[in-house]
Amino acid sequence: MTTAIRLVGASLVLSVLAACSSPAAASPVSEPAAREMAEHMLAAYNAGDYEAWSRDWSQQMKDAIGAEAFTGFRDQTMQVAGPFEAIESVKSRPGNNPGVWRWEFTARFENGTYVFMIAFNEGSPMIEGVNLEPAA
Repeated sequence: MTTAIRLVGASLVLSVLAACSSPAAASPVSEPAAREMAEHMLAAYNAGDYEAWSRDWSQQMKDAIGAEAFTGFRDQTMQVAGPFEAIESVKSRPGNNPGVWRWEFTARFENGTYVFMIAFNEGSPMIEGVNLEPAA
């Protein structure tokens, strides 16, 4: 499995996150809050529930990625990764762009281990970026 499965292409993630310009990001949400958001999103992925999947997203994310895109992502990902089972570990770090904070969850799916990432702009508790790819 060499091809990464991505919900949001790199250009979209960069464009959504580029609005932030602060040089020193700090996470606007705690680890327990970020973990709850990730678990909620991954349970919604299993259920095929876009409204629950996007519950913690900024309006800009919701405008960029609608229910149809989620369904396509879910259909493709279910065939490869299978259903989400559990989060195994979590780490946080500054994002690649100034003012962005990333939470990365190592997550076990039925068919393998993946890294599920959610990103935030400094000062906002709403998710501004999402990515899923096979763990290295």
